[in-house]
Amino acid sequence: MVDAARAFGHARFYAANGLGRGESTVYFSPTAKVEPPRPTAAEVAALLDAVPLSSPSADAVLHSLVDTVGAARYWQEPDGDDDLAATPEMRRALQCVARAVVDSPHTQWWTAPIAADAQWSVQFLDGTGRPLPKGRPAAQAFVQGRLDAILDEFNAARDRPADPAANWGGIWWSRPDGLSGSTRAMPGLGPVGLWLVEDGFGEREAVVEQLALPPTLRIHEIDSPEAWARLCREHSLDVTASRRHDWYSTTGRNGPWLIPDWARLQEAYDGVHLTMGGYLSTAGLAIPLDGGFATVLAGWEPDTTYWLRGMPPVAGTRQQWAQEGNSQFWQHASPGVGS
Repeated sequence: MVDAARAFGHARFYAANGLGRGESTVYFSPTAKVEPPRPTAAEVAALLDAVPLSSPSADAVLHSLVDTVGAARYWQEPDGDDDLAATPEMRRALQCVARAVVDSPHTQWWTAPIAADAQWSVQFLDGTGRPLPKGRPAAQAFVQGRLDAILDEFNAARDRPADPAANWGGIWWSRPDGLSGSTRAMPGLGPVGLWLVEDGFGEREAVVEQLALPPTLRIHEIDSPEAWARLCREHSLDVTASRRHDWYSTTGRNGPWLIPDWARLQEAYDGVHLTMGGYLSTAGLAIPLDGGFATVLAGWEPDTTYWLRGMPPVAGTRQQWAQEGNSQFWQHASPGVGS
């Protein structure tokens, strides 16, 4: 098993190098230049077929998710690993891996709706550069976010080149601005939001609190690309000029773009929840809409619920969590979360 996995790993490394518009791997040799092997996607797939598969452990599932979410990016081209995995040969071979993951008891929550009885906010404390919520009421935050988006679009249309391939970047996310979200807790591990962080800055300290939710909630579940598209069809903002360059880089699509108009969606929903399955099937894709437009779900952590109206914390549930020493394992000093 070890030899088969090692052979696959080596072949994947060399096959991914040189693929894609973005870089994935670089190799260096102190000796004379030697032409590296160039295995085909079919050869790599055959080696993956030879690796024995078993049901993944809870630890393997968690750390695979951590790596996957941490590697998300919406502002640059796919790398060689992305393009290798997208080939027909690898997609066929990876079906066995996907089946083992889907059948695992540790992934059954991936398609579950919001855990309304156990929603926890996560506020990272490190001075790491991650933007902090502005602390304003939800209604005010969404109205201000709408005005900021309109102004940014106006300035982008005026100042930025129309060529989508131009070397230009800007705002790339489509999550609600100015608010932090909440996630469920996992037994013994705390809130999902501690672990699954996109575009992180090495956060190592956080404060978590359980939210007090009313008995009835209007939640829009994002469990598929179509569910995300429905939000844009209800109320949307044109962000073509401000997203054009980043989303062309990551999707290769050249055309007009929309995102949900969160200020107007407050009238219909209390919150919007992204399931784990919805994240894996939707994030980073160019999702077609009507009239030649498209949209991208970008900058959302999986299982996050963004609240379109304020939800207060439960008194006495505030806890501090941290990663101790060189550990990447989150721990807290007192019981409560996820127990």
